[in-house]
Amino acid sequence: MQSKNQTFDLSGTNFVYGDALLLDHNDKGGNDTFTLTGNSSVLYGDSQTMTDTARGGNDVLVANGNLNFLVGDADLMQGASAGGNDSLTTIGDQNFIICDAVQIHGTSTGGNDSCTATGNGNSLFGDAFDMFATSIGGDDTLAASGNGNFLVGDAYDMLVASRGGDDSLSVTGDNNKLFGDAWFMYDTSSGGDDRLTATGTGNVLYGDAQSLFGAASGGADTFVFGSANGTATIADFRASDGDVIELVTAQDAAGAALSWDDLDSNGNGVLDDGDAWVAVGGSTEIDLGALAGGPAGVNVVTVAGVTNLMVDDFLFA
Repeated sequence: MQSKNQTFDLSGTNFVYGDALLLDHNDKGGNDTFTLTGNSSVLYGDSQTMTDTARGGNDVLVANGNLNFLVGDADLMQGASAGGNDSLTTIGDQNFIICDAVQIHGTSTGGNDSCTATGNGNSLFGDAFDMFATSIGGDDTLAASGNGNFLVGDAYDMLVASRGGDDSLSVTGDNNKLFGDAWFMYDTSSGGDDRLTATGTGNVLYGDAQSLFGAASGGADTFVFGSANGTATIADFRASDGDVIELVTAQDAAGAALSWDDLDSNGNGVLDDGDAWVAVGGSTEIDLGALAGGPAGVNVVTVAGVTNLMVDDFLFA
């Protein structure tokens, strides 16, 4: 059954499903549009439960307010259901966005979603809060502008043999945290090849997860910086996974694009204390701002727990 395309213009506090409580068999959710002005609402783009081979619609959810809870497809996706390619946007503080479903089970797959938050203290999840079994995350785009936001490319928890998508996460603001795949990864779950960008002060980037347990594995992630990205820490850089640091719009004091020779100024093949713009203790700090002729300590990338970075750990645009 194909659900109708519906438009919801909402204010105040609401609890709304875009299509039905249950989508099963070959049901397909409509391409619904939600526009909300208010606080503490709960909006689901499609249904409470999606099972069998049900498909979510390509929904658009926009909320202007605080403490709203937006879900692109359903509370539960199971069987071989699939999320739609949804667009979710919040403007305000302490909103919670899950681009597909709160829980994804079975062989269900997340859609390729776009989720954006403007404000402070918001939480964005590209696919689910929990992913189980052999579920697969979509290739999602998450972006936030503000302070203290929490961006996760796939799910808070990835368990069993779930697999993350190839996600793009970006923030502008201070003290934000980005996780390319999950907060925790368990069992044989595996991360996608994610791209993370942060501009501001005190941002922390994890390409995969804060903690990997069992045989969980990360993907080949790209951390993107320029000469004016502020201060950020890469918390889980692993060259063995294929992780790289990409330097875009990064330049030297003369305005020329950076090369490896600019970073490895002593020419010994690794970044160490002998390099002009590098400090090494238990971690490696690269002062891209000072290298570009700016003040020291303002635009610094810290690669936590990693030393002896080499040319293959970088991409130069």
